[in-house]
Amino acid sequence: MSRFALLAACGLIVAAGGCGGDDSSSEGRTADLVVTVWPQGPDRAAHKHHLTCPGGAACRTLSAGRLRPVPPNVACTEIYGGPAVARVRGTIDGKPVDVRLNRTDGCEIARWQRNAALLRGG
Repeated sequence: MSRFALLAACGLIVAAGGCGGDDSSSEGRTADLVVTVWPQGPDRAAHKHHLTCPGGAACRTLSAGRLRPVPPNVACTEIYGGPAVARVRGTIDGKPVDVRLNRTDGCEIARWQRNAALLRGG
């Protein structure tokens, strides 16, 4: 592996680890969310599920901070993760949420992976 590729890979790992958002305790968390995922892109079939917390397995890792968009001034690797897109709407701890996720670059892929349990319907 070239030095550049190794540095880029290390940078992605550090960026993904440092962008976790709010990791506060999920105990007592309430949520009422509708999650829609288009695995093959927005022009294809969607999978939709409803998550209510407390209750679902995804509630253990759910937080508004994990759903926050990537800040505009963050350098992201130019890695395309595929056409999948998702939308999460509803409330977390009584606060409105309307979030869109995609896999268009390394930062968005990391954000998608942080929220994988929610997107899977866990």
